Amino acid sequence: VWDWGHLPGVTAFEGAKRIRKEDFAGSVIAGFASLSVMDYKLQGDAGQHLSAHKVWACHGQEVVCLIAGIEATKIEKTAFTTLDQSRLQGLVTVDQPGNHVREGLLHLKNVHWIHHGNFLYIPLKPASVDLTSGVVKGNWHYITDAGAVAGMKDSVFMPVLLHNLVANGINDGYVITACKNPKDAPAMYQHGDWTILRNDSICQAVHFKDGTIQSAFYAAG
Repeated sequence: VWDWGHLPGVTAFEGAKRIRKEDFAGSVIAGFASLSVMDYKLQGDAGQHLSAHKVWACHGQEVVCLIAGIEATKIEKTAFTTLDQSRLQGLVTVDQPGNHVREGLLHLKNVHWIHHGNFLYIPLKPASVDLTSGVVKGNWHYITDAGAVAGMKDSVFMPVLLHNLVANGINDGYVITACKNPKDAPAMYQHGDWTILRNDSICQAVHFKDGTIQSAFYAAG
């Protein structure tokens, strides 16, 4: 039942076929914090092209993902980043405690946060999200010819952040943080432990409350 077109954390578009490997990529670790960075390029068979700078700043129980300078060519539909894909674990709450959404595929707009399974997902700005929660079908034959064709079902949770490609150079991102109770989500949304210092094609930088700064530079400055 796994959707291989929506791997958690991957930015893509419908019809994407292959990643173009770039030289600028790597990670650094310092105790409780780590930073992973890459120049990201994805291609399709019909001349489609998507590129961006991507950063994952991990600190304590938080992961800040920054996506900057999104450039798109011949992509008719919206590009997307899959925030997560997992088994469904209880209720899914959106934007306010007690607002439990129904199962199925929902096209949500102006989303501020989503809570599921002790995690809080926060777009950097109110966003459009395609949210799948509930039963999906699959079979082993889908991934291997030796697999059984008999169908199976499982309940999944998959929020997909949509990027508006009205112009090139779009900057976007999201935060994933531990949050056991959706009642705590509004306070964490309003007063998170992170501040985005910069997120563009020159620099991506995050400041955490304990003074830790994680940054990546793509040009002199």
